[in-house]
Amino acid sequence: MGDMALYSCGQNYYFYRNLFDLGITSLGDNFSLAKNDEYDPYDPYNLNMYCFTQLHLLGDPALTVWTDDPESLAVTHQQGLLPGVPVTFPVDVSDDGGALDGATVCLCKEEDVYEVEQTSGGTATFGFTPATEGTLLVTVCQENHIPYEGYAVVSAAAAVAEGPAGTASSFTLASISPNPFRGATQITYAVPSGEGPAPVRISIYDCRGRHVRTLVDSDRAGGMHHAVWDGRDHKGREMATGIYYCEATSGSMRISRQIVLLR
Repeated sequence: MGDMALYSCGQNYYFYRNLFDLGITSLGDNFSLAKNDEYDPYDPYNLNMYCFTQLHLLGDPALTVWTDDPESLAVTHQQGLLPGVPVTFPVDVSDDGGALDGATVCLCKEEDVYEVEQTSGGTATFGFTPATEGTLLVTVCQENHIPYEGYAVVSAAAAVAEGPAGTASSFTLASISPNPFRGATQITYAVPSGEGPAPVRISIYDCRGRHVRTLVDSDRAGGMHHAVWDGRDHKGREMATGIYYCEATSGSMRISRQIVLLR
């Protein structure tokens, strides 16, 4: 047990040295370097091998360690795509200081699309052709920023026509950002155009399905709209850290998305 504790302390030493002295905030790079520094091929009991060869769930894109209070990311991208049609897909990333360079943007659609780019001038631009209908996940990570998790719908029926009018052909819950969030999060949704105002209800539920708050319950004209949840219930009480669900309904359409609240 004493040797195991010694090797564990050694791993801690190299991890924090890499983080604060060498500035290696990527967990994957940090763990890899720490293992190489500490690994002892002459250890007769392989104790340090067991300590340093571990399963690390690093995420995708690779997670980084926060070394300061994290800021929120403002991310914009196209909300709807057509299957089988080549697309140029820019993702714009900024924070309170303006356009953000060096942020890692990942696009992922199961068995179809997997692309990773870094922002330059605040934008990462992708070019691809989604083969099938479904959901394209959009993830943005940057050191000392709360990760962004959004998506775009790949569907002939639900594609959002990007343009000055922000029109849409079907009801879509486009994005929730930031997510996770601390102070407030913005919920963006699209109402079909050309059919007149449509009834929309945006509600928040906790992980047990209990109603927390209704943000929207009225008719909305066609186009893109926004609702904001400040992490409080219908009586103005702050909700606890946890997983919540945003449910958006309009007519026969019902969409649910997960939201993570941090305190």
